[in-house]
Amino acid sequence: MRTILGLVLSLALLVAACTSEAAESTTTEVTSTQPESTTSTESPETTTSTIPPDGYGGEVVIGVQAPPTGLNPFSRGLWGETIPGNAVWARTFHRDPETWEMVPHVVTDLPSRTGAIEIGDDGTMTVTYEIVADAVWSDGVSITGDDLAWTALAMRDLALSGALGPSSVLSEIVGADSVGRLAFITFERPNLAFESELWIVLPSHVLEGVDLLEETDGLDWPSGGPFVLEEAEPGRSITFVRNESYWETDESGGSLPYLDRLIVRASGSAEPWDLEALVDAFLAGDLDVVDLPRFMPAIDRVRAAEGDGAVVRNAASTIVEHVTFQFGDGRFESNELSSNEDIRLRRAIASAVDREALIEAAQVPWVPVYGLSSPGSDAWPEGDQTAASGLVDELTDELERSPATVLSTTGNADERPAIAQALDAQLGAIGIDYGSELLDSVLFFGEVFDQGTYDLGMWAWSVEDPMGWLRVLDPAEAPPDGDFGRWSELGSEAGDRFTEIRLAAESTVSRDELETLIAEAEAILVEELPLIPLFSRAAYSAHWIDGVSGVAPNGTSSELTWNIAHWQKPGE
Repeated sequence: MRTILGLVLSLALLVAACTSEAAESTTTEVTSTQPESTTSTESPETTTSTIPPDGYGGEVVIGVQAPPTGLNPFSRGLWGETIPGNAVWARTFHRDPETWEMVPHVVTDLPSRTGAIEIGDDGTMTVTYEIVADAVWSDGVSITGDDLAWTALAMRDLALSGALGPSSVLSEIVGADSVGRLAFITFERPNLAFESELWIVLPSHVLEGVDLLEETDGLDWPSGGPFVLEEAEPGRSITFVRNESYWETDESGGSLPYLDRLIVRASGSAEPWDLEALVDAFLAGDLDVVDLPRFMPAIDRVRAAEGDGAVVRNAASTIVEHVTFQFGDGRFESNELSSNEDIRLRRAIASAVDREALIEAAQVPWVPVYGLSSPGSDAWPEGDQTAASGLVDELTDELERSPATVLSTTGNADERPAIAQALDAQLGAIGIDYGSELLDSVLFFGEVFDQGTYDLGMWAWSVEDPMGWLRVLDPAEAPPDGDFGRWSELGSEAGDRFTEIRLAAESTVSRDELETLIAEAEAILVEELPLIPLFSRAAYSAHWIDGVSGVAPNGTSSELTWNIAHWQKPGE
């Protein structure tokens, strides 16, 4: 490894992660509530079909990592609801796995697209939703605007109580009303963040007076989705059958769903979180579809069966790993020679990083990302070793002291230490030496992150909603809610403009204007480099080609069963 005299960069990746998907990796969520364009290694199958190839019928068994314990997304102590929940929930939208765009479900469209947003003289904002015609709960009661208005107020109350899940933006609801299929929801101020947070419609006729946190697991609700509950063994499995009252149709007007029966279950072993047993069950043919654990040994085992008809696919998830520069004085506690304030150093590191080569060298089940605003964004540059070397040469000629950065990573996960080690070759190639210091996630997020005593760090965000990362990155905010890397210490005009963009984005009611603002904000980040997005923790699924069609992994909050009504059983 070539080393330029006097230039030492010691990298320590500060991150939080766990050893397996059985315990979710710690991420800093960046949504509108608080702190995956789908990229696929193969083309996804058709997700909708005008005519089932062999008619209707059949049973599909899905294996999941999180034991399904209920169907109420707001209950305390429950987990693993979304994959089975999509079978019965009346959602306002699903997210398309390739674009992350919101696709309306039980509503005709979203207010920002229909123009159904009105700003009052008092500064409040009233939005109008319309429930699709003929939408009905499985007990025969119509789904109405009253259900959506009631849901909005219920989620507001949960948000005001501090419950996890409902976004703080929903605490700004000041009223809700309805007429027939129309729901009118009024907020304290104009914003578009509400649209991604008001994602579900609840059956008000059975939940009126019920404590959503404590008194229901959702197993007794009527269905607003393509299936209805048949039986449940909480923590093990949930079985559904076709909802004969389901209102959605396919492109040719045919009824949905195509399947007769759906079973969602955990590993089937004595330990519900036994992910090895989950893979065993799939390879034995006991499962038609499996929500694959995101670690290479499990993925490689299933890929070895591709010749026998197994199909493995991935999609970029909204969990994005990034390298972040710290600009506050606290970084000198980690590295007294830190020179992060020099844009040439940041550009040298950004240019040296070859994402695809890092993944190949580290053998981690992630996919490269080149942007934050959308899965297909290519705003961030790819690795350019020649440009990086030139920038390092400038640094050694002009800096009075050697730039040195400590990059620390938690030692309780395989992926990040592997990435840290793989960086050795890439940074060494441009004359940078480094060593890694491992910090536990509890120490990092409980102390180092808040105090800003790291120099260069790596951790993950959930970036499904760009409105969230605008706030977290805003140099005008106070750490740790914003300005997390103390970007404000640079005092740049670009940082001031970023704040203006964030404020404008939080008040606009125009989807087109919001997209323009987001694009400008990302362009500023590319130029100023307070961070470098690297990878998505890809969502993986596998299915047997002769067992089911229509499966497409989804790395957003919609998850694997986002299009479950369109899955088909070949040969039935």
